[in-house]
Amino acid sequence: MSEADASALPPRLLADLFARFPSGAFVLDGERRFVACNDLCLGMFGAAAECLVPGAPFREVLGGIVARGAIDVGEATSAEAWIAAAHQRVSDGRELVVRLAGGRDLRVEAARLSEGALLVTLTDVSALLGHERALESRVD
Repeated sequence: MSEADASALPPRLLADLFARFPSGAFVLDGERRFVACNDLCLGMFGAAAECLVPGAPFREVLGGIVARGAIDVGEATSAEAWIAAAHQRVSDGRELVVRLAGGRDLRVEAARLSEGALLVTLTDVSALLGHERALESRVD
């Protein structure tokens, strides 16, 4: 579908498409401000979803989610270092795997849209990574 075709779609249809997306998803504008997310995305972050505020800079959104303990920053030297690295990877459109505080693993992928915006998808890959770890432990 071309950009011109997409602009002709009724806004409600676009909202329905976003809501029915099979993964958690959110949009960042060209200035890397949070625009909107679907319900699956909201559910992934629990109480920290309150940080997903339209117009908020993405770096601040990440900072709020980390500060509320919803993301495990792992072995990063600091929370700020993890936030900076995650912000850069998403902004560059590079894949990232994030561990939620509850132990679930999310693959984060960003696709470029018009005007520099990004569609960011969050896919639960916990089972896949669990199988990989099990196979690796058998090899060791």
